[in-house]
Parts: sequence; C-alpha cells; structure tokens
Amino acid sequence: MSAAKVTFHFGDEFVGAKIKDDGKYTVNRIAPGTYKVTIEGKHVPEKFTSDDRTPLVAEIKAGKNEIDFSLTE
Repeated sequence: MSAAKVTFHFGDEFVGAKIKDDGKYTVNRIAPGTYKVTIEGKHVPEKFTSDDRTPLVAEIKAGKNEIDFSLTE
C-alpha cells in the first residue's frame, strides 16, 4: 500500500501519517478524543477518503493505542 496515508480529523484540525507497505502507521502527539478517520491510497474505496463521507471513527485514549481499520465496501 505505497503512498497511502491515514488522517485523524477533530473539528477543523487534523493529524496524519504515511502508511507503510505492511499496513502499519504511527501517529504521535494526538490528544485523547474521538476522531473521524480518512485513508487515502491506491485501491482504497472512495468513501474512506473524505472526512464528509468516511464511516471510520477512532476513540483515542491516553497512552499507546493500536487501531486497525477495515476498508471493505
């Protein structure tokens, strides 16, 4: 999944990271809270690429979080 990225949206702010070929990513310095998540990259369905349409949501808690997303239609 080269040249892919994941972005966590909170209001008008966002933080993101590149997704490695193995599908893993690391986002540092993200405050606890609930975020809309978008993912962009080759073969990613369009509904996941816009913060207006994405069904993906992540609940970030204090400390280390591991979050996996399913990108099925």
